[in-house]
Amino acid sequence: MRWPLVVVASSLIACGSSKQAEPGQAGPAAAPAKGSATATPGKVTMSKFTLNVDGEPPVAVELAVPAGWKADTSAAAPDGPSWTTPGARLLMLAAIAPSGGDDEVRMRKAIRMQYDDGEGAERTELAGGRVWMVRTEGENLHARMFVPYERGVVMGVAMMAADASAQLPAIRAAFETLTIAAAP
Repeated sequence: MRWPLVVVASSLIACGSSKQAEPGQAGPAAAPAKGSATATPGKVTMSKFTLNVDGEPPVAVELAVPAGWKADTSAAAPDGPSWTTPGARLLMLAAIAPSGGDDEVRMRKAIRMQYDDGEGAERTELAGGRVWMVRTEGENLHARMFVPYERGVVMGVAMMAADASAQLPAIRAAFETLTIAAAP
């Protein structure tokens, strides 16, 4: 077993998978779809991804993938955009659609699905209803950016060695670029 939180990754994978925004694009799932990356000198390059949500229409998202993150094309890679970088055991995007009439209810349910009652987790409320959470779980740091959208919640997920906490600000900065894009 790579790490003791296989259940968390397994439940995420079961709840949502993803693909690139444009079908037929060659290359690993984490590479931007053709024509989906935008680059302007002095600006961040955004890559588009389409995340599948069980029982719901897919959700299009954009993320500025750091240059140091490499697409995870291993057999153990989760279904969807995932990356590797030193110290990180898992870097990925996922979407879920918990029931609820509004963003606040769906966010509360999504957070509870990942962090139970939130005990021991550091929680930061961000603009737009976003939430960044980090908790040490055994020998791992479990960090997530939760981003609400009209039918559910998109998550930037990081699992890393507890001694790799110095990387958290860079991972958070990357996940702060996660946005909901126009419908695919």
